[in-house]
Amino acid sequence: MDYKFAVFAYGDVGLAAVKIFRDRKEQLKFVLLDRENFWNKNQLIIEELKNYPDTEIVYYEEEEDLIEKCKGLDIVILAWWGRIIKGRLLETPRHGFINLHTSFLPYGKGKHPHYWSLVEEKPYGVTIMKIDAGLDTGAIIYQREIEKSWEDTGKSLYFRGIRTMCDLLEEKSEELLNLQFEEKAQEGEGTFHFGKEINEDSVIHLEEEYRARDLLNKMRARTFEPFPAAYFMEDGDKYEVRVSIKKVTEPFDSKNIDYSEITEDTGL
Repeated sequence: MDYKFAVFAYGDVGLAAVKIFRDRKEQLKFVLLDRENFWNKNQLIIEELKNYPDTEIVYYEEEEDLIEKCKGLDIVILAWWGRIIKGRLLETPRHGFINLHTSFLPYGKGKHPHYWSLVEEKPYGVTIMKIDAGLDTGAIIYQREIEKSWEDTGKSLYFRGIRTMCDLLEEKSEELLNLQFEEKAQEGEGTFHFGKEINEDSVIHLEEEYRARDLLNKMRARTFEPFPAAYFMEDGDKYEVRVSIKKVTEPFDSKNIDYSEITEDTGL
């Protein structure tokens, strides 16, 4: 049976989803893009669709406009789409919305799951799920956990999540696009965070006591150049802190150091 789809595409995950649809020559009615284009992937998505004039490219304006466009669709894929789907729009496609969420649900609901996974030492991974009226509370279709190490930062975990999601989507695309999948309700409360919480949690209070583990987790979780880092305040000045943690497998040997790489011109 041929199903009719649309993809709400954003970033690398959105680009990967569009490529999979076009490679499989599925009936992709339209692709919705966000004008914000934060990760500068819109043009790549548009290039991918140039040879497929049957697929309309639409930019997000108002949710009400999408209701009419989604009528007659079987399912909509939210490929890293950042806006909440609710109300009449949620009920418009025959089989609803499928969301690609970079967290290991029920852990990491909401924003910045890569950060909170490190800070709270909770599992991290990716989840393909159905959308319901809650926030990241829908039934799970597929999941894959990502093992973490002390060498991970918020940045490394973030991009590992994207790569893993693209791999999982490619692997499960045939079942997904033929609607041959099972749904499993989430078990347990898990964790949830709003977007604003990351900035509140990133403050290091110089007069407070921290477990070394907790402080290192906070600093590495917010190590994600060029974005802001964990920070502390002193005399009205703000100081950002980033860390680099590397597993050492060989004993230190000073004879192997190339001192020319670390010599600084002191003017002496």
